[in-house]
Amino acid sequence: MNYAKVVIAGLLLSCAALKAQVPLQFSQVFKTMEFINPAYSAFESSFTGKLMFRSQWAGMEGQPTTTGATIYSPLKNYKLGMGGTLISFTHGSLVQTNISMSFNIDIRVNRRDNLAFGLQAGGEYSFWDKDKVVTYADTHQDEYATGYENIDERGFFNPTFGLGMIYYSDLFYAGASSFLMINENRNLDFNFYQGSFFTGGFTQKLTREWFLKETMLLKLMHNDANSVELGVNVAYRDLLWFGTAYRYKEAQVFLLDMKITRQLRVGVSYDAQLSQLKRYTYGSFEVRLEYRSGRRKRGVDRTRTFYNLN
Repeated sequence: MNYAKVVIAGLLLSCAALKAQVPLQFSQVFKTMEFINPAYSAFESSFTGKLMFRSQWAGMEGQPTTTGATIYSPLKNYKLGMGGTLISFTHGSLVQTNISMSFNIDIRVNRRDNLAFGLQAGGEYSFWDKDKVVTYADTHQDEYATGYENIDERGFFNPTFGLGMIYYSDLFYAGASSFLMINENRNLDFNFYQGSFFTGGFTQKLTREWFLKETMLLKLMHNDANSVELGVNVAYRDLLWFGTAYRYKEAQVFLLDMKITRQLRVGVSYDAQLSQLKRYTYGSFEVRLEYRSGRRKRGVDRTRTFYNLN
């Protein structure tokens, strides 16, 4: 157990030190952690696919929108797994598409505790949509006004790499992750996308059918745009989840998740803006569709263990 503590401490320190490309904001955090931690998929016990759509700061011109998709499949060895992630992000005239593959391994520390590691590699292609660019010449008519001739429409590709870990038992989990990006375009500053994630959660069994889950998300950005989010969720037999989260000085999040069939579930969330942006936006909306095959590897369902719904 002492060895495990040393491993965890070392990985946490390394994650905090990395300059990383931060995956985009999602509000259904503990239901979509594979977007921010490649080790999370080790919990999945069968083939899993997820689709996400997020409309951020609705009502604002040029608002960010994000579409994401993940797939994961365990290998024959139940301790190993592979997956893929696709994220498409638009904000004003900027369009970014990130695609990556991940590999993870699950290590049993003792009878109660496990330690999962994940690695991720891929790339991001970015470009500016010239039709959406507003320049000085669009709003001013004088001798200094210039048009679109100085706008570089050529896209550029940046390799991305990620690492993550999660230490978990039947009662709690704690994780850390970072996503390193090699900036191939030296004329652009990508500091806004650099940072690390730290997550944690604890589940309590209220009755035989009702559960309470507290969650935490800490985001440390390279440019000091840090954030912390605390949430509480109630579950009924994993058929229905509902809860709320407070993102410090940014938003109050409300979420609902329902199991439609044995293999299909859907989740929605709404962010009520608390910052000065609330005067200009209706908030942020998010929808998630999840498919999980009924076949589980070696009869193990670690997803239920992760949520402590046994």
